[in-house]
Amino acid sequence: MNNQLCHADVQTLPGDLTRRAADFFRAISDPTRLKLLYLVAGRGSENICSHELAQALQVAPPTVTHHMKRLAAVGLVERHQQGKWAYYTVNNPKFCQLNSLITALGTPCPLLEDGGHCIQKAQ
Repeated sequence: MNNQLCHADVQTLPGDLTRRAADFFRAISDPTRLKLLYLVAGRGSENICSHELAQALQVAPPTVTHHMKRLAAVGLVERHQQGKWAYYTVNNPKFCQLNSLITALGTPCPLLEDGGHCIQKAQ
């Protein structure tokens, strides 16, 4: 069995990047936020109203506002206010990076003969 890791070089992250990465992962760690993000992304470049998001997930509008603020803070969505309603669009480049990461989490490491996942074989 091959015990190589899928990465070639592990380095310590610089302090600022460590903080930004932690903020980003905290923002996407909530299942409701991920559902909201994917609903917004499903609209492409079209705005979606916070009221529509609340109805789609059957949650209170203040709950949507709370979660969307977290997603906006890390740059995954952009917020536009029109009267009393907030509208959101996805930041497509950031969303595509996140979607690739999420997809990769379920992909077996090609370096392992048994098809196990990369982090399972660290020595």
